[in-house]
Amino acid sequence: MVSQAHKNATKTYRAKSLKNMSLTFSQHDTESYAALCELEKVYGSASGAIKAALIAHAKSLKS
Repeated sequence: MVSQAHKNATKTYRAKSLKNMSLTFSQHDTESYAALCELEKVYGSASGAIKAALIAHAKSLKS
């Protein structure tokens, strides 16, 4: 049995979580996959690479 406190904590955690995403590349999307691999070398992980790329792109749109 799950306590009400646990349910509330789970609800709060999910409310604070902005996005959970999954990324799948098709066999034809080799350019994007290769770009991600290059960014992973710099940022250490796919999630770090994607976050950095999103932030950089958003900043470029503002300028």
